Amino acid sequence: MSRYLGAALLLSLCISCSSDVHKIKTRSLLQKNPTSYVFPGALPEVRGKILAAFRDFPTSREFASFISPNNRSFMVSVRTNEEHGDYEPIFASPENRDDIYLHSWGEPIDPSEVYYGGGVPLRYRAEFQLHLTAPNDNSTQISVITHKPSVINGSVCCSPHGYKSNDVAVESTTIEEYRILLFIGRLLGVSDMPTLRLPEGKPE
Repeated sequence: MSRYLGAALLLSLCISCSSDVHKIKTRSLLQKNPTSYVFPGALPEVRGKILAAFRDFPTSREFASFISPNNRSFMVSVRTNEEHGDYEPIFASPENRDDIYLHSWGEPIDPSEVYYGGGVPLRYRAEFQLHLTAPNDNSTQISVITHKPSVINGSVCCSPHGYKSNDVAVESTTIEEYRILLFIGRLLGVSDMPTLRLPEGKPE
């Protein structure tokens, strides 16, 4: 009997240790944003310009603000096959040798414009793979592939340090992906890309 009582007390403690966890609601996009775009310029040239921009601190800071305007601590780190081929699993595939991987050390991008909990937007996390291919010698297609998309829905107990974020896996939204493509378009001088689409209406 004491064993069952102990289990019940442990369950009760775990439940009581959860904080600010809500049912997740979503705002829908009437039409999704593009997650790939064909840019003018040969692949090596386009890739070089992107890497140079991300490795320039002022431009990298501008990119972070463009992707995450409400989180001033958000920054992006770049991984490539040349520097991180033995570390990042995507580079094990030959078709990804020219790709660029973007991550933020787990820092949330911004309050989500799609996912809500308790009536407020939830903080969104993700990492992004820029997959570069060459349709021809004078153009480069960039597809943004999202890895580990999640939202922070309150906190739960316990980690060795106490409370930990309650990360819930979600579908990618196409908003962050297209913001990345829009910024790359600015870097490359492309001014006629479609407008970013955002959700309309209340979360459901």
